[in-house]
Amino acid sequence: MTYGSELVDWYGFKIAKSNRPEGRAGVYMITHIETGCSYIGISNNVERRVLQHARSKKDSGTTRLHAAITKAGCGGFMVIPLFYNLASNTTGLALIEAALIKQHDTVANGYNFVSASRGAGPYGAAFCEAIHIAQAKPECRRKILEFANCPIQRAKRGLAIAAAHARPEVKAKLLARYRVDVAMLSKTPEAIAKRIATEASPETKARRSAAIKAMHAVPANKQIHLDAVRKATANPVRNAKISAARTGKVWITDGVSNRAVYPDSIPAGWRRGMLR
Repeated sequence: MTYGSELVDWYGFKIAKSNRPEGRAGVYMITHIETGCSYIGISNNVERRVLQHARSKKDSGTTRLHAAITKAGCGGFMVIPLFYNLASNTTGLALIEAALIKQHDTVANGYNFVSASRGAGPYGAAFCEAIHIAQAKPECRRKILEFANCPIQRAKRGLAIAAAHARPEVKAKLLARYRVDVAMLSKTPEAIAKRIATEASPETKARRSAAIKAMHAVPANKQIHLDAVRKATANPVRNAKISAARTGKVWITDGVSNRAVYPDSIPAGWRRGMLR
């Protein structure tokens, strides 16, 4: 690619003599002179940020731009400041950056990892690959775990989760998903066998017995239980069924009266049941 005879050296990079990077907020482009591949970025201070790119070539070169600078040297690249913001910040520049990245296709055919900065757009394949490589390193994994286990971060996550779960629509979704999961899991042969084994285990029986005793030790609960027993034992129908069951008899009815007989001696016109 030809840029004319106006190019001059600037801290190792090539720049147009009339377009020197300034210490102001703006959008800039770094282009490989031979291939035309570009990187587009924004910064509160374009001059300082470009110099950071120049120094980064001495590092491990984890980004495509820095790897290319390490390979070709700063002299193989041209720095082109594109826009400056009248304000001293990058307000509004992210949209311009995203439009230029899309226009020049610098994610697929350049050095950008993402199609927009500040979380404003989708990530490119190279960005995802770089993240996977970085997270596979032991020191990176250690830092991630340290950050995740930090008491302050755990408290923040807890507050955020509690606030989300307090929202009616979130609670409804979680409850619906929980019911579906429980309904599906509880019907599997493994779940049924596990439930039967758990119910029959001595530990479960002991815990259930201890819980019942503790509940009955509360005076109010004890009184409720006694009232329920008295009400049940005062029911003549229930008492008649229990008495018949103990003797091996069953209750039958002809629609007018009830009788208790042995199952093999039910008269004609009578059926099992009890007229209430």
